[in-house]
Amino acid sequence: MQEEYHRNGFAIIKAVFSAEEVELLKGQVQRHVRQVIASADSGEVYYEDASTKSVRCLFRMGERSGYFRQLIGDPRLVGVAESVFGATAVVQDGVHLIDKAPSTSYEFPYHQDNAYQFWDPPEAVTVTLALDESTSEGAPSSV
Repeated sequence: MQEEYHRNGFAIIKAVFSAEEVELLKGQVQRHVRQVIASADSGEVYYEDASTKSVRCLFRMGERSGYFRQLIGDPRLVGVAESVFGATAVVQDGVHLIDKAPSTSYEFPYHQDNAYQFWDPPEAVTVTLALDESTSEGAPSSV
């Protein structure tokens, strides 16, 4: 994994969580979105379309949920970061949701997260958990 990451700038790691754990995670995300929408602070929730209130991004999830605070420290996820950097001390920074529905018009262009995060030192890795099947074009794949 470390070699793949350093060669490509990313690594794909499959089956980190069981199917049951992924279903639990999906349920926790849905519950969290419903609860947070009503009381979200400015900059915490961004919508795809203001009229439909379709959530595009939700930030600071670990600050409002014990489940997501624990998730960020899951030894399997921390192990990914340790493997990439060969480090023994990993600092977890946050949990957020990016919900890019099929056929949406926006893109997330390639970028460096530290342009937004300001980590010091600027060594970081983002662990992304895919909650459903998708293709590189962003549309659901047919399974």
